[in-house]
Amino acid sequence: MRIIDLHEQRAAYATVLEELAQTKEPVVIEREGRPLGAFVPYDLYRQLFKWWDYEKNRQLELAKAERDRAAYLAMKAELLNTHRGEFVCFRDGELIGIDKDEQTLVKRVYGQYGYGPIFLHKIEESEPVYRIPFRRTVF
Repeated sequence: MRIIDLHEQRAAYATVLEELAQTKEPVVIEREGRPLGAFVPYDLYRQLFKWWDYEKNRQLELAKAERDRAAYLAMKAELLNTHRGEFVCFRDGELIGIDKDEQTLVKRVYGQYGYGPIFLHKIEESEPVYRIPFRRTVF
């Protein structure tokens, strides 16, 4: 990876861009030894932007899921009294359905609201614990 200083002449930047087109190696731009930015091949830039956009959307979806979970936990005591053992569904922080059968609830919710992320949970006193086995590699 090549490093250039910000104060280099403009002609040097043109040369750097020519080299970038040929070698596909990123070039770091520094000022007084501190990195400020980088020139990267356009294909890599597009890949990074796609990833960044995907990650941003993923974070938004996770935040929505956490909001739905928080709404469930806020209503859990009341739901335990009235619907213990049934399934509950939340979307956008609101309770949108309760049913004794999980599949019936899912079909009804998707039929009414369309396909999209939902929080579906069985109303029980304790949260289930899932054990995921894994292999341990010893070197």
